[in-house]
Amino acid sequence: MAELKDYITYPEDKGSIHISDEVVAKIAARAAEDTEGVAGLAANMSGEISRMFSKKATKQGIRIDKGENDLTVDVFLLAKPGYSLQEVGENVQKNVAAAIESGTGQFAGRVNVNFCGIAFDH
Repeated sequence: MAELKDYITYPEDKGSIHISDEVVAKIAARAAEDTEGVAGLAANMSGEISRMFSKKATKQGIRIDKGENDLTVDVFLLAKPGYSLQEVGENVQKNVAAAIESGTGQFAGRVNVNFCGIAFDH
């Protein structure tokens, strides 16, 4: 395993299972992108937004912060026009939390949805 990566580790009788934060971020990204009303993940978090956070960015548009018993996931996305941002945000929260729990067994205690823009077709 690479030394710079963070992992969720499940010790087992026959060895350990390690899931990198990058895998968790990819699961979260896919769940967010598959939610109706989401145009995609925010393309650039390297500016002022990323300086406001001390958490590690594991995938563009997703941040994972591991607590003692759960994860906090920050999702930065673009919305499609014509959708209620509140409804889209709630659906992203549900979908991301369910996908992470289903895929890793880890509980996503908080899923923070940050709308960074609306993607209009030109």
